[in-house]
Amino acid sequence: MKNNCEIYTVSKSSNLEAGDNNRDGVSKEGVSEFVGVNDNVINDVVVIDDVAEPPVPGAIRITLQAPSGNISVPSYCSGGSLGCTFWGANEIQYPNDGAGFAFFTTRAYAAKYSPPASCNFLNVSNPNDECFFNQKTANTTEILPKSYIGGIEDYTMMIEHSIRGKATSIAIRNGLLDGQLLSSDRKTVVETFTNASRTAKDPNADGDIISIRQMLQAANANLDALSTAPGASDGETYRSSGIVIVVVIEYKNVAFKKVATAIVELLMLHFLPEKDHYSHAVIEHTHDFEDLRRGLVNKEDIKNRPGPDTE
Repeated sequence: MKNNCEIYTVSKSSNLEAGDNNRDGVSKEGVSEFVGVNDNVINDVVVIDDVAEPPVPGAIRITLQAPSGNISVPSYCSGGSLGCTFWGANEIQYPNDGAGFAFFTTRAYAAKYSPPASCNFLNVSNPNDECFFNQKTANTTEILPKSYIGGIEDYTMMIEHSIRGKATSIAIRNGLLDGQLLSSDRKTVVETFTNASRTAKDPNADGDIISIRQMLQAANANLDALSTAPGASDGETYRSSGIVIVVVIEYKNVAFKKVATAIVELLMLHFLPEKDHYSHAVIEHTHDFEDLRRGLVNKEDIKNRPGPDTE
C-alpha cells in the first residue's frame, strides 16, 4: 500500500448558519483533503482503459486530533496582518465525520447579522422586502476578526481505510497492512506504517496517524507560500486562501497474488458455506477421452481412428 500526495488546485469554502432570528456567519478557508483508492496490482503500472471501471469497493474515514502537549505560538501569529485563534479539533475539521474527505480550517472569520427592527430573516415572503437577508446591508456584529488557526501544522490526522474483494467480499483494514506515505515525487518516503509503528504511536489507534505538517511535506506544499489561486489577492498565502490536497491510496500485492489466489480457492472449495455452489461453478467433470487419460490408446490408434463422417 502506498499513499501518494499531489496538489491539484486551490479552494475556498464558507459556511453560513442561521439562528432563531439572527444569522451567525462563519467563513472558513483551509486545507481540503480528498482521499481516493486505486488498486494497482500489475507490476506498478497504472493501466487506463477506455471503458470506465467501477470504483474499488472500500471505505475511508479521516479524523483530527489536537496535539497532546502544549501548542506553541507560531511566528505567523504575530507581526502579520492577521492574528491567531486556537481551536479544538472538532472546530477545525468540517464536517467532523471525515467520510472520504476532510476540510481543515486555517483561517476563520465570524460575525453576527441582526435584522432591522420588526424584521425576521426567517420569515420573508418577498425577496425585494427590506427584511430579506443581505450580508452587505445587515447590521453586523463581529464575533471573531479574520484570524489564522494557530498551530494547525501540529495537529494529527488519522486515516482509516479498508478494501473489500470484488469476488469474495472479504474485507481488510489498513490497521493490518504495512504501508508508506510517499511524497508527490512518488519516491521520497515521508512515513512508514507497520504494526510496530502504530503501536508505538497509539496502541488503540485503528488507522495511520500523520501530522498536518507531514501531509503538507508529502504534497510539497507550504501554507506560507504565495497562493496561486485565481481569486487570491496579491501577496495572499495558502494559509489565507486555502489549498486542496488529493491523497491516492494504492494497494499492491504483486508478490503474493498467486499465493493469495490459491489460498482463496482452497477456502472457497472446502471451507466456506457456499463451497458446493462454488465447486459446481468452477469445476467441470468430463467423461469423454477417458481412454486417453488412462493411456490405453496409442498415437497410431488415434491416427487410424475413423472420423464422424466415415463408416
